[in-house]
This record gives sequence, C-alpha cells and structure tokens, in this order.
Amino acid sequence: MALEPGLSWHVVERLDALEGILGWLRKEDEFELIPNVESIMDKYRSGELEWIPGLVTYWFDGKQICQPRPFRWDEFDHINSQYNGEKGFWVEGVRPHQMSR
Repeated sequence: MALEPGLSWHVVERLDALEGILGWLRKEDEFELIPNVESIMDKYRSGELEWIPGLVTYWFDGKQICQPRPFRWDEFDHINSQYNGEKGFWVEGVRPHQMSR
C-alpha cells in the first residue's frame, strides 16, 4: 500500500483498491471506466473527495455528476439511464450490501 500522507485510512484503503482496478482496466477497458477511476483517485488525493460510509457519488467520463448521497436503486436507474448506462458510468462508494434490491 502506497504512502498517502494526510489522508484518512479509509481513503488510503480505497486508493489501494482503485490502483488494482486501474491496473486491471489498463488491460481491458471495454466500458471506458479509466477516466472515472483516475479522476476519483485525483479527487481523493487532493482532499476534494472523502470516503463517507453509506454515501456514494456518480461519475461519467471522468467527471463527478453529483454530491455524496445515500445509494438508492431508483435514483441509480434514473441517473444511469440519463448517461446511456453502458459505458463511462461509475458509482463510487457503493458496497455489496447496498446493492440488494
């Protein structure tokens, strides 16, 4: 795990996970997610984004499209459909237990 001075442990852990995801995506990024992962990592490192358990942010084409909020399926479906829902869309902060409908 890389040294990330001044960041919370949750953010350091998330950055480590995102580094692994980025390495995997560099081999195959059929859903065009690299810009999101790179932007999220930059925002965490700059302190503009913080890991807040229970809240998520939505990203498209490397841009944050909302402020942190609780994950709700109806909102996800609506936002995802506005951005064509197939490529370049990312939900940051969602945990598997939040994904049950």
